[in-house]
Amino acid sequence: MSTASDWEEIRLFDPGPATQTEIETKALERPVWSENKADLISKYLRFFVYITRHGTYIDAFAGPQTELSEQAWTAQMVLENEPKWLRHFHLFDKSVGQGRVLRALAAEHSDRDVNVYQGDSNRMLRSALPSGSIGEREATFCLLDQRTFECEWQLCQHVAQLRPGPTKVEQFYFLANWWMPRALAAVSTAEGEEQVRAWLGDEDWHRLVGFSSHERVELFVEKFRIELGYRSVKAWPIYSKEEGQGSIMYYMIHATDHEEAPKLMYRAYRQAVRPPEPLEQLELALEGIVIGEDTAAL
Repeated sequence: MSTASDWEEIRLFDPGPATQTEIETKALERPVWSENKADLISKYLRFFVYITRHGTYIDAFAGPQTELSEQAWTAQMVLENEPKWLRHFHLFDKSVGQGRVLRALAAEHSDRDVNVYQGDSNRMLRSALPSGSIGEREATFCLLDQRTFECEWQLCQHVAQLRPGPTKVEQFYFLANWWMPRALAAVSTAEGEEQVRAWLGDEDWHRLVGFSSHERVELFVEKFRIELGYRSVKAWPIYSKEEGQGSIMYYMIHATDHEEAPKLMYRAYRQAVRPPEPLEQLELALEGIVIGEDTAAL
């Protein structure tokens, strides 16, 4: 485990380089707040499809996490993104009610290839999308927006093996922060302990009880980088209120093998807390980023 001084060198909130040749960006000026998790992901994917002109979106916990009918959620916002260049959608949710919501969403977008799977994604995703089932040249993004312990580590391992070739499927992993110490302290049954072991992918989960939030997120950053082999892994703080007010509710861990992806995420993170830039300005900004069919996005 890294020391406190080592932690400062990691520069958690700086997107940094994915390769040695990538220019480092300066620290972020303002944070994203919790209500804009969906906006962050949809903006990032919008930026990316301007470059790739194609892509597959996988959402392992796809149902809306709020009962507010007027508040859009990630799968909905991604499907409504313009231009509609994402080609394939795989939406999973364990809840029967959420399954109905997702099927209704798919019906609203009957012109798109939207696949809804009702069941536990920790099991179902492996059968619906076996290892190697995603084309090597298909830009693919997987959202793992769990509430606390829902996403088993073996699911992250499987997603990393979905596509053959040198670049793995890109992962957006939400790690709960604010209530995590209480959630860990409340584990008192054999069933609860088994769930936490599966979530962490490690029998020795008790050590997390005494971890600081920085130590917890560093542990997961290292798991994506070392265990799964992603070239760039960055953690982005998701705050409860606007302009950095309030607690850090989640960290969004972005794991990617593509050297341009951290720069696009940096731009999406900034834009999620600022007025959207005009289409012409966005196209100009992305003009110098070339991801052709042969390099195949991610």
